Amino acid sequence: MDTSIPNTGGGTQESGADRPQQPPEASANAREPKADGQPPGFPDSPEKLQEAKRAFQNLDASGNVAERQIFINTLNMGSTPQYKENPDVPQAKKAVSFALETPEGCARFIEEYRNGEYLALAVTLAVFDVVTINDLPNIENNLIRFLPDVEETDDEGKKTNEHRNNPYLSLQSKLTVIGAKSFTRDDGQSCVGFGGRSKQILSNIWTQFPALRSPIISWLVEVNHIHKYRTTFDLQQIIGAFSKIISLDFDDAKREVFPKLESNPDNMFFLGMLVCFLVKDPYMKDNAHSLLLRWAWSNSGWLWKSALFSYAGLDMPEKYTDLKTQLQERLREKIYFCDHKEASLLVKIFSYSAHARQMLCELLHTQMTARNLHKREKELTAQFYLMMVTNSYYSVEKLSPELYFVACDTPAQQGSLSSVIAQVLANYLTRQWLFTVLKLYLEEISGYKVSDQLIKHIAAYFINLIQSAPLYRNDVLDILKECSCSASARILKLLHR
Repeated sequence: MDTSIPNTGGGTQESGADRPQQPPEASANAREPKADGQPPGFPDSPEKLQEAKRAFQNLDASGNVAERQIFINTLNMGSTPQYKENPDVPQAKKAVSFALETPEGCARFIEEYRNGEYLALAVTLAVFDVVTINDLPNIENNLIRFLPDVEETDDEGKKTNEHRNNPYLSLQSKLTVIGAKSFTRDDGQSCVGFGGRSKQILSNIWTQFPALRSPIISWLVEVNHIHKYRTTFDLQQIIGAFSKIISLDFDDAKREVFPKLESNPDNMFFLGMLVCFLVKDPYMKDNAHSLLLRWAWSNSGWLWKSALFSYAGLDMPEKYTDLKTQLQERLREKIYFCDHKEASLLVKIFSYSAHARQMLCELLHTQMTARNLHKREKELTAQFYLMMVTNSYYSVEKLSPELYFVACDTPAQQGSLSSVIAQVLANYLTRQWLFTVLKLYLEEISGYKVSDQLIKHIAAYFINLIQSAPLYRNDVLDILKECSCSASARILKLLHR
């Protein structure tokens, strides 16, 4: 990343002659009349803005919002969950054991144990790499509800179609029968599973018992719905389970898996992460790419955001220009119809990815420099930008002090923002909105230990403010002088070099 202060007067940004001109009525701050109406959703005082930030962070630490952050964290992890076999577990004395990794052994096992907890355990451990002993009973019992019943005769000769479950049968006895083992994962929790053999065992089940596919998929969707993502490990396990099933037959997954997940908006982040992992698989990347394009084009109000989340996680976004173009079209629509709730969700996605932020900055530049753009459209674009900045400010904390779309990743991002910045500064209310956020932000990060690199990026933004709207140079510098905090002092020092 380039940490130098960009020359915002050239490169990707307009020259002075091409830069948007200030409206005639925009003169000194004190003489400018206020525009009619307050921009929607903006707390109209610093105190209310800070109160809104506290409310946001309290919500951000609970419920579904906290789970979203786990999705963001997990998207940044390319490695698979780590666990190791526990060789000290004593083997149960059981006369029979099946080699489920062979088609013959798998077929014999399911035909013999088709209506009991052995089958539920085997399927569970074939779908997941490993399962913690604490989670196993709940997940396994859930599967039993979905497996088809088979009419059998009990010990008294009566016909029954109930799944047999023996609470006095040890877990180790069952593991011995199906050939599974005990593991310990990195955090010390005890797990059971087939380890590296799980995908082959699942493939055997999938190939030889196609009637079990639909109930297994329905069960896995249910597990995803009820399971709380307490850790990144849990989420990686569920993503891995779906990826394993989808990789066996993508066409079948398009009929059976994705429609079930796409029916619930709560799966928005999950779907985005799932397909982001599929794209990285060379055998599934083309199908996954097509799926992302379908979501981006869909009439759904939320599936395109799943595609946006996937795009944010791509390792080589330059290979997905068609997806980028369509996502920019969806974001263009949102510029005119976006509230703070939706802006908050978008910022969550953009917070993960520099190339996704670059995509939005390019869109704002294209939008503001389009011919025949009405004044109201420019104002709405400026307000959308300010909602992005405001909601990014709500997320600022000690461990994450970056203010996205202010402290930009590259000079190119700064250059792309110059036109919308000029529009923000041209209106009294939006200008004061931005200035209030900047003052509070600088005061807050002065209490943190922030890097010189971050300060340089913020200083670059102040240069951009001045060069995009020279008329308000003194107003911009006054922000830094009035703050009287360490961050503003460090920025002023850079500006006066």
